[in-house]
Amino acid sequence: MQTRPVLLGEHLPRALPRLAPLQPVPRRLAKTAEEIATAMDAAQMAAEIEIPRAPRLTADDVTPAQASTLLYENGGRLAILSAEGTFFEQIMGRYSNGKPDLELILKGHAGDRLVVDRRGLEEFVERPSLTLGICIQPQLLQDIAAKKQMTGRGLWPACCYRSRPTASALGT
Repeated sequence: MQTRPVLLGEHLPRALPRLAPLQPVPRRLAKTAEEIATAMDAAQMAAEIEIPRAPRLTADDVTPAQASTLLYENGGRLAILSAEGTFFEQIMGRYSNGKPDLELILKGHAGDRLVVDRRGLEEFVERPSLTLGICIQPQLLQDIAAKKQMTGRGLWPACCYRSRPTASALGT
């Protein structure tokens, strides 16, 4: 293993928030065992500091599996906001041979515990909160309503939706 001289003060700037108040240390080679130990302790503390990732609280074109991961990574909170109905097409089974994947929506609406264990992925969210703000075309609403699993498992009660009157209903 290749080593290099320990430079006193080298790791201190990153470790300062976790260290007791220190006097400015000139940048020079550590000479005594005490100086080396101080530098090594500071380096260890700096290595242990976890920098949190930036939160990602919204998504758009996302699969249910990735939405579950985003929910997990962001403390159980996620909003899927989109000008298109792509997310509904995906939960209706776009990538699963037509089999709906409603687990995330139903648990995210009710705040029921979400546990994902698949392909080495372990995610646990005690009280998930999922918000959907999605604009969809009338045809997609009809497609959703025509699919028994989409309505029979409680998707509609979990959603609040509004449609505008069609041009024919307005007499134009």
